[in-house]
Amino acid sequence: MALAEVAAGLNLPVAVTKILVSDLITLGRVTARAPLAVADGQALDMTLLQAVKAGLLRL
Repeated sequence: MALAEVAAGLNLPVAVTKILVSDLITLGRVTARAPLAVADGQALDMTLLQAVKAGLLRL
């Protein structure tokens, strides 16, 4: 589950959720991994990221 999804599920800001999850990782209560594309050695899809950025800039 992505950090943003956790934040949305908890109804907390992403920054607060990031701190909480970081503390849980340090305590060994949760584990984290790289996104599957990165873990498999694939390049990130920059086209999708650029489209999201453009959409956000239009807001």
